[in-house]
Amino acid sequence: MLSAVTAFKASPSSVGIIVMIGQNDTAGEIFRLSDVNTVLMFANANSYVTRLSFWSLGRDNGGCPGQTFASPTCSGITQNTFQFSHSFDPF
Repeated sequence: MLSAVTAFKASPSSVGIIVMIGQNDTAGEIFRLSDVNTVLMFANANSYVTRLSFWSLGRDNGGCPGQTFASPTCSGITQNTFQFSHSFDPF
């Protein structure tokens, strides 16, 4: 994922990163809470990254842990409510 962002480095404009938290549309593709640190470190190390966001606030809860498909109402992983929101706060 971050390699695609790096490709924009030569561009004079800023770049935003939007991740899909938890279980993604492809089964087994999961953005975990531990992945937040990787994205934060990358964004902080590259001044052209000016925005971080995620899809979506309605999914930022652990209401359906272990679910193998994307849902609009839960992340599909074990987490506290708004844990991704708070994890991205440092940016």
